[in-house]
Amino acid sequence: MQPILAGQTALVTGASAGIGHATALALARAGADLAVNYLTYAAEAGALAEQVRKLGRRAALYQVDVADQQAVETMTAQAAAEFGRLDIFVSNAAHSDEDLFYRADMAGFRRTIDVTMWGAFYTLRAATRQMIAQGGGGRSTQSGSDSERTGEDVPVAGSQESTESSFCDRESRATSRARPSGVHAAQGA
Repeated sequence: MQPILAGQTALVTGASAGIGHATALALARAGADLAVNYLTYAAEAGALAEQVRKLGRRAALYQVDVADQQAVETMTAQAAAEFGRLDIFVSNAAHSDEDLFYRADMAGFRRTIDVTMWGAFYTLRAATRQMIAQGGGGRSTQSGSDSERTGEDVPVAGSQESTESSFCDRESRATSRARPSGVHAAQGA
């Protein structure tokens, strides 16, 4: 039996660790070729690409900071050129300082917003534009985590939760205008 995602290509941001790694591997097991985005954990990203190849799928590595819009657009175009198309996009890259939000360094707070909100927007925008341009539709989702809480249920950095929540709420509405082109978004968790 043919894998359900055979012949499709997925781009997963933040794929070198955690949720992104698990998602990328699950997509490959379902038959998708993988464009693996990472910024840190290069060895882990390389190991993931090897796992994907052992499954008989193609994999390419893209070390790109998703907070850099031009770099994201270039990465998306390169992945589509290398694989022939882009069918699935998973926005998973995130940054969060480990300090309580009321003690957080504001540079780290801004970095969290740049990566977790703007990075998610830049990548979703580039992926959606690619899917519309190539025709045939596509799927996108935003993953997130509620692990940034202390035992007292006090937000740690605060900016990750607010940016993920804000972006997820807007992602579905933003991509609803792309539905006539067959591009759909699903909110992750």
